Amino acid sequence: MTESSHGYRSLPHTADLRIHAWAPSQPQCLRTAVLGVRDSIADVTHAPVVRTVDRMLHATDNADALARALDELIYILDVAGLLPLDLTVTAVPEGYWLRMPMGALADVELWVTPKAVALQDLHFAYDGAKWNAAVTIDV
Repeated sequence: MTESSHGYRSLPHTADLRIHAWAPSQPQCLRTAVLGVRDSIADVTHAPVVRTVDRMLHATDNADALARALDELIYILDVAGLLPLDLTVTAVPEGYWLRMPMGALADVELWVTPKAVALQDLHFAYDGAKWNAAVTIDV
């Protein structure tokens, strides 16, 4: 079985959520990882867009970019009660520009609430063929 050019899968991890994502480019891999976490915590299939959130993501390195993007997802979920229905990631000189059409928690089925991004075993790098991201989310 061949792996598609981009995607994600859940990895076994005791009591937390661990995601591995891959894609041909950094922005695509970051997008895939964030949406992979979102899809692992909720079903947003029938949620309408209630607003769009834009964020500038400054990061010191690739792993920091992944952690910050997921921290944004957790923060917006916790503070505003919103989850991204989609995500556009654009690389800019300062980091990444995120555009997220959001759905309200009242319109999604939330299975588990993410609490934090674990920095241990956080990975976001190019392997010579594709970008890979791996992250553990405390739930």
